[in-house]
Amino acid sequence: MRLYHALMAFSALSMSYKSGIPNLDALQHYQKALPSLQASLRTEADLISDGVFLTHFILLLYEISAGEPRGLSLWAQHIDQLLRITLLRHQLNGHEPYTFIVWWVASIDTHSVLCGMGNGEFVETMLRNNMLPSGMDPQHPYQACDYSPCGGLASPHSDKTLPSALAFHRRISILAAELSLLARDLRAEDRNHSHSPGWMRSKQERIGALQDTLRRTWNVQMPVSVANGYCNQVLPVGARGIFEHSFALYRACLIYSHTSMYNTQRTTSHPLIHEVSQCAGEILRLAREIVSSGHLERQFIIFPLFMAGFVSRSEEERREILGLVRRMEEDSVGRNFVAVRQLLEIVYERQERRKRELREQGWREGREDVDWVALIGEMGLQVVNCRL
Repeated sequence: MRLYHALMAFSALSMSYKSGIPNLDALQHYQKALPSLQASLRTEADLISDGVFLTHFILLLYEISAGEPRGLSLWAQHIDQLLRITLLRHQLNGHEPYTFIVWWVASIDTHSVLCGMGNGEFVETMLRNNMLPSGMDPQHPYQACDYSPCGGLASPHSDKTLPSALAFHRRISILAAELSLLARDLRAEDRNHSHSPGWMRSKQERIGALQDTLRRTWNVQMPVSVANGYCNQVLPVGARGIFEHSFALYRACLIYSHTSMYNTQRTTSHPLIHEVSQCAGEILRLAREIVSSGHLERQFIIFPLFMAGFVSRSEEERREILGLVRRMEEDSVGRNFVAVRQLLEIVYERQERRKRELREQGWREGREDVDWVALIGEMGLQVVNCRL
């Protein structure tokens, strides 16, 4: 019954946001699911059951989708429980049949760390113990299905290009996770470390090494069939959506690595500024296509679109990006995309304020001086992205 109530809670929440009418059934089902879940965890067999695993996952999505600014949310506790359960299930079973859930939770955890909202323990544990499943594993070829970054399940037999698409996306996703953990560590070290020249040099070297790995992975391993464009219409829809996710995530990671790894980070050299600008332009072009073609289920574009908006210096582009986010809001569940748009609006206001201050002081523009990661905590926004 706990899984039933969790599913009913999320379904009622979705219907509530779609209709714009409060639905008390969502909270009532949630209040039945959570105590039932807690009461069932008496033995190890209960803890590792599919029902408990799936219930925690659905309640994680519920908590993220229902999150209100400055409100109480239990999404982090559900990730902690899912980590505990995943480790036990792996220890006893040797593998996880619900591989797409492991990937989905790892993706959520990666995003939360990039936004400064999580500790990254789930994705870090999966990485360090080599527990992120691969669809290319010949011993366990997809089980029944595998992770699809388009937000659903991908059949291994429906598209011959899916194995290479998924394997390539796995590499980019792992590098995104590594980037998030490095940013977490750098921000923690910045709070406790003197800013000596040696320390600053070490920091830049660590970031540069990961940037080089990102570029090398993309340039060397990008399949030849799509090397000349992410909109290759020859590719089947499923594989094209996965490659588009890889395309956007890769470029968002590069922008993040240049601008958001720590509080005082600045992009100063012309080649790096050019790379940031180029990545932002390519993300914006992809977002336009996704919206114009009606593929609003490809909500992976929201975080890359935010990063493109953060570095944009064009008033016209910034208005367009806000408009694209608003369009994606219409097909989303909960307030996550609303929070992203609100954060971007606050960033723009702070950037303009900072620009005025610098002009008054006789300095050049310095938009990157706005620390959007710190703003999330300051404003109490809930911007954890579960792509729903």
